[in-house]
Amino acid sequence: MPLLISVACSDEPEQSPDFNLNANEIKMEAEGGIHEIEVSAPGNWTATASEPWVKVSPVNGVGNQKCVIQVDSSLLANNQREAIVRFTTRDNAESHSIRWV
Repeated sequence: MPLLISVACSDEPEQSPDFNLNANEIKMEAEGGIHEIEVSAPGNWTATASEPWVKVSPVNGVGNQKCVIQVDSSLLANNQREAIVRFTTRDNAESHSIRWV
């Protein structure tokens, strides 16, 4: 069962062009895998995953940085699953999310 990952901005007020992610959709197979995201931010940011089978490294950074997202297939059941990785500025003023379905 393939996993579809999409990146989207939240429904919050207008986003700064300085804070963004380099992808808007990522496809991974049910076996899991690793994908690298480039985070562009004018300052500090954090990343959090909604499910234990999604690992993010690093979970925080400053400025532009590559971030590795790993789907751990050993923790997956063979059924439909969904997870969100949310990238947020430290002051919570802006956020972007990556969604697995």
